[in-house]
Amino acid sequence: MAKGVAEQFSGAVAAVFVSDVRFRFVPSGELAEALFDLTRSERRVFKRLAAGDSLKGAAAALGVAVSTVKTHMLHLHQKMGISHRAELVPIAAAMALPVAS
Repeated sequence: MAKGVAEQFSGAVAAVFVSDVRFRFVPSGELAEALFDLTRSERRVFKRLAAGDSLKGAAAALGVAVSTVKTHMLHLHQKMGISHRAELVPIAAAMALPVAS
């Protein structure tokens, strides 16, 4: 007897986001927080780095030490399964919310 569609794909999970390229994008920290079990501080660092801030720039914008941003970055690497900061940007772009300019 053939399996039903739900049985064939049990355990498979995917999300597809489609947007208009004429809009600029803002990384969704809330979505990253939910998907990767980030703390609020990790989420804020994620958003700053995904938006292109340097470690020093993110620290200044968040009012924390660079070492604090580095610690959160290590946690982001572990939770997101990445080994380089450059890998964070495509993940953030995939979760970006379009914002009209």
